[in-house]
Amino acid sequence: MIDYGECSLDELYQVKMDIDKAAFPDRYQALCQVIQAKESALKDSSHDVAASREECDSENNEVVELNQWMVRFLSVSTIGGAFLGITNIVANLTNLSGAFGYIIYITFLMLYAAGIIVAVKLFEKTTVGALKANLLFWLAQVPIFMSPVLGFQLSNGVFMNIWISSVDGVQFVALIGSVFNFSFFQLEQPWAIGVNLLAIGVVLYIHMVLQSAAKKGENVGMKG
Repeated sequence: MIDYGECSLDELYQVKMDIDKAAFPDRYQALCQVIQAKESALKDSSHDVAASREECDSENNEVVELNQWMVRFLSVSTIGGAFLGITNIVANLTNLSGAFGYIIYITFLMLYAAGIIVAVKLFEKTTVGALKANLLFWLAQVPIFMSPVLGFQLSNGVFMNIWISSVDGVQFVALIGSVFNFSFFQLEQPWAIGVNLLAIGVVLYIHMVLQSAAKKGENVGMKG
């Protein structure tokens, strides 16, 4: 006898179509009960997933209190720097040779476009979701790393970069604009490692705001 509990719903539906319910009424009744139980479990699972998504969406749409001057700084500097970066990329596209160069430039083009999108969202409404998206964009601006094997740097808007180079030693630059670099197996590339101090400050600030918002949400939930 078939163990209906081990069958999938599709298999059970097929068995239900094939079974002679007049000849096997008890087996048919047991089959219908298993189908009903599996359908009920599937509906409950779908409901739990939907509820979880709604809860996540609700959390991301929660408005957070944020200093308006900070909002203006993050939005304006990000959008302005990103437009400069996009302008530089477009201006240099005709000078590129090889598919790898195009891939790198298009990747940074997408990063700049993402920066503009998240900055506009933050300017429109300071939600948890908008802050998380901006946090990721500023995190990408923290590291400065160059080597003969691999190198990466993204500095956008306003930045204060400090790094140590195998050629020039300790260097510090504070600028308004946009800088991006990526290298892969460029053996003539010197070693350099550093950070964007301003990006670190922004990341820490956004993280503290998000942590504060999360604690407030927990306190409200406990009171409720």
